[in-house]
Amino acid sequence: GEYAFIGGMTAVPKDIPPYVIASGERASLRGLNLVGLKRHGFSQKVLKELKKAYRIIFRIGLTHTEALRRVAAEVEQIPEVVKLTDFIKSSERGITR
Repeated sequence: GEYAFIGGMTAVPKDIPPYVIASGERASLRGLNLVGLKRHGFSQKVLKELKKAYRIIFRIGLTHTEALRRVAAEVEQIPEVVKLTDFIKSSERGITR
C-alpha cells in the first residue's frame, strides 16, 4: 500500500494496507507508519483520523465487515480514511493483520 513500510526479509502472503508498518518473518502489522506520514506532510487531523480507523480495524478484534461499518459511523470520512477502507474492501488476497 501507499506509504506502507515493509521490513526486510518479510514474507507478504496477504495485502498490506496503505499507511502502515509490517514486519516479521510472516508479515504482521506493527502500526501506522507515523514517521513516513509526517515526513510526507500529513496533517495532525489526518493522523488522528487514521489512528482512529486503524484502532477500529486492526486492534479491537472485529471482523472486517464490522470494523468497516464502525469506521464509516465513527471516523470522519477524509480521503485518507476512505482510501484505507476502500483498499480493504477491494482486497482479493486478504489483509495482513
